[in-house]
Amino acid sequence: MSFLKLNRPIVFFDTETTGIKTETDRIIEISIIKLFPDGRKETLTQRFNPEMKIPFQATQIHKITDQDVANEPTFFFKGNYIAEIFKNSDIACYNAIGFDYQILFMEFLRCNIELPFPEDLKIIDPMKIFQKNERRDLQAALKFYCNQNLENAHTAEADILATLNVLEAQIKKYNLSDDVVELDLYCEGKGSFVDCSKKFKRDEEGEIIFNFGKSKGKKALSDPGYLKWMLDQDFVGIDAKYYCRKLLAGEIK
Repeated sequence: MSFLKLNRPIVFFDTETTGIKTETDRIIEISIIKLFPDGRKETLTQRFNPEMKIPFQATQIHKITDQDVANEPTFFFKGNYIAEIFKNSDIACYNAIGFDYQILFMEFLRCNIELPFPEDLKIIDPMKIFQKNERRDLQAALKFYCNQNLENAHTAEADILATLNVLEAQIKKYNLSDDVVELDLYCEGKGSFVDCSKKFKRDEEGEIIFNFGKSKGKKALSDPGYLKWMLDQDFVGIDAKYYCRKLLAGEIK
Protein backbone atom coordinates (compact mmCIF):
# COMPACT_ATOMS: atom_id res chain seq x y z
CA MET A 1 0.00 0.00 0.00
CA SER A 2 2.54 2.56 -1.19
CA PHE A 3 0.13 4.86 -3.03
CA LEU A 4 -0.19 7.26 -0.05
CA LYS A 5 2.45 9.52 1.42
CA LEU A 6 2.12 8.98 5.17
CA ASN A 7 3.61 11.02 7.98
CA ARG A 8 1.65 9.00 10.55
CA PRO A 9 -0.61 5.94 10.40
CA ILE A 10 -3.95 6.04 8.60
CA VAL A 11 -6.89 3.80 9.48
CA PHE A 12 -9.23 2.67 6.72
CA PHE A 13 -12.45 1.46 8.29
CA ASP A 14 -16.09 0.65 7.63
CA THR A 15 -19.02 0.00 9.95
CA GLU A 16 -22.26 -1.92 9.78
CA THR A 17 -24.90 -0.58 12.14
CA THR A 18 -28.41 -0.95 13.51
CA GLY A 19 -29.50 2.11 11.52
CA ILE A 20 -28.56 5.56 10.24
CA LYS A 21 -29.18 7.74 13.31
CA THR A 22 -25.69 8.51 14.55
CA GLU A 23 -26.82 9.57 18.03
CA THR A 24 -28.94 6.52 18.84
CA ASP A 25 -27.97 3.64 16.56
CA ARG A 26 -25.10 1.26 17.33
CA ILE A 27 -22.19 -0.31 15.52
CA ILE A 28 -22.56 -4.06 15.09
CA GLU A 29 -19.46 -4.65 12.93
CA ILE A 30 -16.28 -2.74 12.21
CA SER A 31 -13.53 -3.69 9.81
CA ILE A 32 -10.16 -1.95 9.93
CA ILE A 33 -7.02 -1.81 7.82
CA LYS A 34 -4.31 0.32 9.42
CA LEU A 35 -1.43 1.45 7.23
CA PHE A 36 1.86 2.66 8.71
CA PRO A 37 4.47 5.00 7.18
CA ASP A 38 7.01 2.16 7.23
CA GLY A 39 4.76 -0.02 5.07
CA ARG A 40 3.35 -2.23 7.79
CA LYS A 41 -0.34 -3.14 7.73
CA GLU A 42 -2.68 -4.32 10.48
CA THR A 43 -6.20 -5.65 9.94
CA LEU A 44 -9.15 -6.34 12.20
CA THR A 45 -12.80 -7.27 11.81
CA GLN A 46 -14.90 -7.26 14.97
CA ARG A 47 -18.60 -7.69 15.62
CA PHE A 48 -20.44 -6.27 18.61
CA ASN A 49 -23.62 -7.00 20.50
CA PRO A 50 -25.44 -3.65 20.15
CA GLU A 51 -27.62 -4.28 23.22
CA MET A 52 -30.66 -3.47 21.12
CA LYS A 53 -32.72 -5.24 18.49
CA ILE A 54 -31.37 -4.96 14.95
CA PRO A 55 -34.21 -3.63 12.78
CA PHE A 56 -35.33 -5.86 9.92
CA GLN A 57 -34.54 -3.10 7.41
CA ALA A 58 -30.91 -2.99 8.60
CA THR A 59 -30.53 -6.77 8.44
CA GLN A 60 -31.85 -6.70 4.88
CA ILE A 61 -28.84 -4.56 3.95
CA HIS A 62 -25.93 -6.14 5.83
CA LYS A 63 -27.45 -9.60 6.54
CA ILE A 64 -26.41 -9.49 10.22
CA THR A 65 -29.11 -10.78 12.59
CA ASP A 66 -29.64 -10.55 16.33
CA GLN A 67 -28.55 -14.18 16.61
CA ASP A 68 -25.30 -13.45 14.75
CA VAL A 69 -24.17 -10.98 17.42
CA ALA A 70 -25.86 -12.39 20.52
CA ASN A 71 -22.61 -13.80 21.89
CA GLU A 72 -20.31 -11.02 20.66
CA PRO A 73 -18.78 -8.48 23.09
CA THR A 74 -20.36 -5.07 23.50
CA PHE A 75 -18.61 -1.97 22.20
CA PHE A 76 -18.08 -0.95 25.83
CA PHE A 77 -16.03 -4.11 26.38
CA LYS A 78 -13.86 -3.73 23.26
CA GLY A 79 -13.96 0.05 22.82
CA ASN A 80 -10.61 0.84 24.44
CA TYR A 81 -8.92 -1.69 22.18
CA ILE A 82 -10.58 -0.13 19.13
CA ALA A 83 -9.61 3.35 20.32
CA GLU A 84 -5.97 2.31 20.64
CA ILE A 85 -5.95 1.33 16.96
CA PHE A 86 -7.22 4.79 15.95
CA LYS A 87 -4.95 6.67 18.35
CA ASN A 88 -2.91 9.45 16.71
CA SER A 89 -3.92 8.27 13.23
CA ASP A 90 -5.70 9.82 10.29
CA ILE A 91 -8.74 8.04 8.89
CA ALA A 92 -10.20 7.01 5.54
CA CYS A 93 -13.67 5.68 4.99
CA TYR A 94 -16.36 5.72 2.30
CA ASN A 95 -18.91 8.26 3.63
CA ALA A 96 -16.74 8.91 6.69
CA ILE A 97 -17.73 12.55 7.02
CA GLY A 98 -21.45 11.96 6.67
CA PHE A 99 -21.81 8.83 8.80
CA ASP A 100 -19.11 6.37 9.88
CA TYR A 101 -16.84 8.83 11.68
CA GLN A 102 -19.85 10.37 13.43
CA ILE A 103 -21.30 7.09 14.71
CA LEU A 104 -17.87 5.84 15.83
CA PHE A 105 -17.31 9.16 17.61
CA MET A 106 -20.65 8.67 19.38
CA GLU A 107 -19.84 5.11 20.42
CA PHE A 108 -16.65 6.29 22.13
CA LEU A 109 -18.58 9.06 23.92
CA ARG A 110 -21.35 6.70 25.01
CA CYS A 111 -18.80 4.36 26.58
CA ASN A 112 -16.83 7.19 28.23
CA ILE A 113 -13.77 6.21 26.23
CA GLU A 114 -11.18 8.91 25.66
CA LEU A 115 -11.39 10.03 22.05
CA PRO A 116 -8.35 8.75 20.12
CA PHE A 117 -8.57 11.24 17.25
CA PRO A 118 -5.90 13.96 17.05
CA GLU A 119 -7.27 17.50 16.85
CA ASP A 120 -5.57 17.91 13.47
CA LEU A 121 -7.23 14.71 12.25
CA LYS A 122 -7.20 14.30 8.48
CA ILE A 123 -10.17 12.54 6.89
CA ILE A 124 -10.09 11.04 3.41
CA ASP A 125 -13.50 10.17 2.03
CA PRO A 126 -13.44 8.46 -1.39
CA MET A 127 -17.19 9.08 -1.64
CA LYS A 128 -16.48 12.81 -1.76
CA ILE A 129 -13.92 12.27 -4.52
CA PHE A 130 -16.39 10.08 -6.38
CA GLN A 131 -19.26 12.55 -5.99
CA LYS A 132 -17.11 15.38 -7.26
CA ASN A 133 -16.12 13.40 -10.33
CA GLU A 134 -18.75 10.71 -11.06
CA ARG A 135 -21.52 10.80 -8.39
CA ARG A 136 -22.38 7.12 -7.79
CA ASP A 137 -22.27 4.56 -4.97
CA LEU A 138 -19.38 2.30 -3.84
CA GLN A 139 -20.43 -0.61 -6.03
CA ALA A 140 -20.44 1.59 -9.13
CA ALA A 141 -17.17 3.19 -8.02
CA LEU A 142 -15.42 -0.17 -7.83
CA LYS A 143 -16.72 -1.14 -11.26
CA PHE A 144 -15.85 2.23 -12.80
CA TYR A 145 -12.35 2.63 -11.37
CA CYS A 146 -11.21 -0.97 -10.96
CA ASN A 147 -13.48 -2.92 -13.34
CA GLN A 148 -14.38 -5.19 -10.43
CA ASN A 149 -17.73 -6.34 -9.11
CA LEU A 150 -18.35 -5.82 -5.41
CA GLU A 151 -18.99 -9.26 -3.93
CA ASN A 152 -20.61 -9.44 -0.48
CA ALA A 153 -21.62 -5.77 -0.58
CA HIS A 154 -22.54 -4.27 2.80
CA THR A 155 -20.20 -6.48 4.73
CA ALA A 156 -17.67 -4.28 6.46
CA GLU A 157 -14.63 -6.22 5.26
CA ALA A 158 -15.71 -6.28 1.59
CA ASP A 159 -16.65 -2.59 1.65
CA ILE A 160 -13.38 -1.43 3.19
CA LEU A 161 -11.26 -3.48 0.77
CA ALA A 162 -13.27 -1.93 -2.07
CA THR A 163 -12.66 1.52 -0.58
CA LEU A 164 -8.90 0.91 -0.53
CA ASN A 165 -8.91 -0.17 -4.16
CA VAL A 166 -11.14 2.71 -5.28
CA LEU A 167 -9.03 5.35 -3.55
CA GLU A 168 -5.80 4.06 -5.09
CA ALA A 169 -7.42 4.09 -8.54
CA GLN A 170 -8.87 7.59 -7.98
CA ILE A 171 -5.46 8.99 -7.08
CA LYS A 172 -4.04 7.61 -10.32
CA LYS A 173 -6.99 8.53 -12.57
CA TYR A 174 -7.39 12.13 -11.41
CA ASN A 175 -3.69 12.70 -10.71
CA LEU A 176 -4.51 13.57 -7.12
CA SER A 177 -1.92 14.18 -4.46
CA ASP A 178 -0.86 11.17 -2.42
CA ASP A 179 -0.44 13.44 0.60
CA VAL A 180 -3.01 12.80 3.35
CA VAL A 181 -3.25 16.50 4.28
CA GLU A 182 -4.06 17.51 0.69
CA LEU A 183 -6.52 14.63 0.26
CA ASP A 184 -8.29 15.70 3.45
CA LEU A 185 -8.76 19.17 1.93
CA TYR A 186 -9.94 17.69 -1.37
CA CYS A 187 -12.48 15.52 0.46
CA GLU A 188 -13.67 18.54 2.44
CA GLY A 189 -12.67 16.78 5.65
CA LYS A 190 -11.77 18.57 8.85
CA GLY A 191 -8.90 20.57 7.39
CA SER A 192 -7.87 23.11 10.00
CA PHE A 193 -11.31 23.14 11.65
CA VAL A 194 -12.07 21.69 15.07
CA ASP A 195 -15.02 19.54 13.93
CA CYS A 196 -16.20 17.87 10.71
CA SER A 197 -19.25 20.10 10.28
CA LYS A 198 -16.88 23.09 10.55
CA LYS A 199 -18.89 24.90 13.17
CA PHE A 200 -15.72 25.66 15.16
CA LYS A 201 -12.15 26.65 14.39
CA ARG A 202 -9.26 28.06 16.40
CA ASP A 203 -8.17 31.69 16.20
CA GLU A 204 -4.59 32.95 16.11
CA GLU A 205 -4.46 32.71 19.89
CA GLY A 206 -5.46 29.05 19.77
CA GLU A 207 -8.92 29.57 21.25
CA ILE A 208 -12.03 27.98 19.77
CA ILE A 209 -14.30 30.41 17.91
CA PHE A 210 -17.64 30.02 16.13
CA ASN A 211 -17.45 29.59 12.37
CA PHE A 212 -21.10 30.13 11.43
CA GLY A 213 -24.26 32.07 12.18
CA LYS A 214 -24.72 35.23 14.17
CA SER A 215 -21.75 34.49 16.41
CA LYS A 216 -19.27 33.71 13.62
CA GLY A 217 -15.80 34.90 14.62
CA LYS A 218 -16.67 35.22 18.31
CA LYS A 219 -14.91 33.19 20.97
CA ALA A 220 -17.10 30.20 21.78
CA LEU A 221 -16.81 30.75 25.52
CA SER A 222 -18.24 34.26 25.14
CA ASP A 223 -21.68 32.97 24.13
CA PRO A 224 -22.74 29.94 26.22
CA GLY A 225 -26.34 30.46 25.14
CA TYR A 226 -25.39 29.82 21.52
CA LEU A 227 -23.51 26.68 22.57
CA LYS A 228 -26.62 25.40 24.36
CA TRP A 229 -28.75 26.20 21.33
CA MET A 230 -26.39 24.22 19.09
CA LEU A 231 -26.89 21.11 21.22
CA ASP A 232 -30.55 20.94 20.13
CA GLN A 233 -29.94 21.36 16.40
CA ASP A 234 -30.00 18.36 14.05
CA PHE A 235 -27.62 20.02 11.56
CA VAL A 236 -24.85 20.19 14.15
CA GLY A 237 -22.60 17.11 14.02
CA ILE A 238 -21.89 14.75 16.91
CA ASP A 239 -18.29 15.94 17.21
CA ALA A 240 -19.38 19.61 17.23
CA LYS A 241 -21.86 18.86 20.03
CA TYR A 242 -19.06 17.12 21.91
CA TYR A 243 -17.04 20.34 21.82
CA CYS A 244 -20.12 22.34 22.86
CA ARG A 245 -20.40 20.22 26.01
CA LYS A 246 -16.68 20.42 26.71
CA LEU A 247 -16.73 24.21 26.34
CA LEU A 248 -19.77 24.60 28.57
CA ALA A 249 -18.11 22.40 31.21
CA GLY A 250 -14.96 24.53 31.07
CA GLU A 251 -12.83 21.56 30.06
CA ILE A 252 -11.39 23.18 26.92
CA LYS A 253 -11.06 26.69 25.55
